Amino acid sequence: MAYDERTRRYVAKRTSEGKSRREAVRCLKRYIAREVYRVLMDPNPDGAAPEGPELAKMRKAMRVTQKQAAAGLGMSAASLGHLEHGRRRSTKLERRYYELLCELERKLERTLPQTAS
Repeated sequence: MAYDERTRRYVAKRTSEGKSRREAVRCLKRYIAREVYRVLMDPNPDGAAPEGPELAKMRKAMRVTQKQAAAGLGMSAASLGHLEHGRRRSTKLERRYYELLCELERKLERTLPQTAS
């Protein structure tokens, strides 16, 4: 809690909700345990897709709305927003999202008229 900004924000959020410092630390331990569990269950040894924020940049560059991307993944736009902002990590979902964006990019390239050089 002394060095990590993300941890400081989390504890500040919990204390602003009316929790004591001791309760906030307990919540922090649970949060860390959930993150560790996700990494243990999905280590993704074959290399990761770009993370959420990079995927959001790709999506915006392609002029695809968050709602459209979420529909393509079969999830809510809010859940996709959590992934894009780094509040949720799932290497499998990030891989699916990356593949969806690559597929959309290929479709876009096929529909654009070819320019003569």
